[in-house]
Amino acid sequence: MTRLKPPAARPRLRGKVNRFRRLVPVRREIVSPQAFLRLATSEPDAIRESRFLPPKLGDGTFGAVSVTYRKPRKPMGRPIG
Repeated sequence: MTRLKPPAARPRLRGKVNRFRRLVPVRREIVSPQAFLRLATSEPDAIRESRFLPPKLGDGTFGAVSVTYRKPRKPMGRPIG
C-alpha cells in the first residue's frame, strides 16, 4: 500500500502584515473624483452607471463617486458589497 504525502503546509505569517491585495474582480466600487475622471476619459465604455456621493460635513474632501462597470474588473478603490 502506497502512503500519500500530506500537502505542503503554507508558512504562517505570525505578527507579519499581509501586504498582498486580493485581486477579486469587482462590478461596483467607490472611487475618488480624480480616479473617476481618469477612468471616464480613458475607458468611458467600461462604465455602466455612476453616482456622485456628496462629502460628509467637515471631511475636507470632494466626496466620492460610486461606479458600476459593464464587466467585472480589477479594483481601483473600495469595492461595494
